[in-house]
Amino acid sequence: MTGHPLAAKKRVDEALEALRIGLTPYVSRRMEGAFGKKWRSHASPVAGDEDVFALDVYALLKTVRDNWRDVFSREPKLSKARSYIFLALDARNRTSHFVGTIEQREALRYLDAILEVLRAIGATPQEEIVLKL
Repeated sequence: MTGHPLAAKKRVDEALEALRIGLTPYVSRRMEGAFGKKWRSHASPVAGDEDVFALDVYALLKTVRDNWRDVFSREPKLSKARSYIFLALDARNRTSHFVGTIEQREALRYLDAILEVLRAIGATPQEEIVLKL
């Protein structure tokens, strides 16, 4: 990964979008299994966002983090990838509040973390997208 620092940010943004697409059905299924049809009341929407039905990648990762013990810790593959969830959340925060640059090696760490989360949840089509990045 070489080139302009904005290219690194763009790759991380694209990977985060792939993560959002992969996480949405996964989080929905697990949360509904734990809390039933009204699971969204247990989700972690973005502050000020009244539409809890439209969870962005930040809200999805926060929902996993905030419901870890009750819902997601029972998933063996995801349990092994727990630290990657936090790194993916950091990637989202870093790109969302972007100032300056994202170093190439930092972007690679973020891409790897996102890839590991996608692998843990079995989101193969999104894995392939991130691998290309």
